[in-house]
Amino acid sequence: MEEKLRVAIVQTTLNKDLAWQIGAKSFPEMNKWEADRVWDEVWDALKSLSLLPENKRPHVILLPEFGVARKYERNLHSFARLIGSIIISGLDFIKEEAKVRNEAIVSIPYNWPFGKGSSESQSFHFGKRHPAWREKEYIENHTTEDGAKYEFSPAETVYILDLGKFGRIGLAICADFYDIERYLIYQGQIQHLFLVAYNQDTESFHHLAESASRLIFCNVVICNTGYHGGSMAFSPRKQAFERTIYSHLGSRLYTVQTVELPVDSLIEAQEKGHHNDYKSPPPGYKYWKRNSKDKTNGI
Repeated sequence: MEEKLRVAIVQTTLNKDLAWQIGAKSFPEMNKWEADRVWDEVWDALKSLSLLPENKRPHVILLPEFGVARKYERNLHSFARLIGSIIISGLDFIKEEAKVRNEAIVSIPYNWPFGKGSSESQSFHFGKRHPAWREKEYIENHTTEDGAKYEFSPAETVYILDLGKFGRIGLAICADFYDIERYLIYQGQIQHLFLVAYNQDTESFHHLAESASRLIFCNVVICNTGYHGGSMAFSPRKQAFERTIYSHLGSRLYTVQTVELPVDSLIEAQEKGHHNDYKSPPPGYKYWKRNSKDKTNGI
């Protein structure tokens, strides 16, 4: 296994009050001008990461919930290929008849990472199961041309992204961080939990990150909107000063930060149930060991 997984956390400053307005003709798409402004931030961040030397480039790049308007999806794939990194980003709402979904995209470049692995170029979407109350209110305050009320369409599928020697990743969007059932599915299965969010209650998410890290026994990374701040990376290390790998406080700030998450030492702690550098796993924890036939390089 690899010693570290490098993850870039990009905070964009999307303003929800400008992006989505109740009664807007563009429903459910975000306002064009706000979408374009935020894409400029994303472009600057991804371009700067592409200029890094390979030993500094992130293996994975995280953008927040609603990080990119859907018209820029192809651009994300192009940047994933250019940088040689997996890009995980929240997308704008999408509707099918009277149903509205909240999704994120995972874009995996050919031969990840950095053109040296064995993966095929591919992408997939994963959805949000539980809407925030403001999100639900916004959706339900619109009607179709036939007068039917729009409804939030929940996603019931839970994904695990297997990065071979870099560990396995659980994926979630914002309010799904409170989904206890997801914790039970992920416990013993993953080394990293990635959350993309547009969350105002950053303090609660900070407390929840530590709890989730102990209950699932994995690294937890939150990529929140820079409009509210609060992105962070947490690991279940024994020493307090090592647990918080990264923490950002302050609102309306555009930031780009690369962090390193432990992989091989964490897996050793998960397998053995004890490790000098880590907290103990929760009661009843059982590590799911990868089959010997599974890929160990790439996805």
